[in-house]
Amino acid sequence: MPKEHTILKDVTWEIDQQLYVIHNVPVNAYEGDVNDRTYSSETALKLLLLKDLMESAEIPSEIDYSIASALTL
Repeated sequence: MPKEHTILKDVTWEIDQQLYVIHNVPVNAYEGDVNDRTYSSETALKLLLLKDLMESAEIPSEIDYSIASALTL
C-alpha cells in the first residue's frame, strides 16, 4: 500500500469574474501516484463553510486555510 503524506495546496475557483483563493489547504497525497489526492472529511467540510462565507462576502475572497483551524466541527 502506498505511503500517505500531507501536502499543502491552493484551492481556487472563479464565479462571475471574481477569483476566490484559499491558500495552504492540507491534501492527502500518496507516494508514487500524483493523481491520487484526497481531502479529509474535516477539511472538506471546512472548505465548504469557507466557500460559502467567501461567496457571500463575509470574509475576504483570498484567505489562508489556517483561519479554519479556529473552526470546530
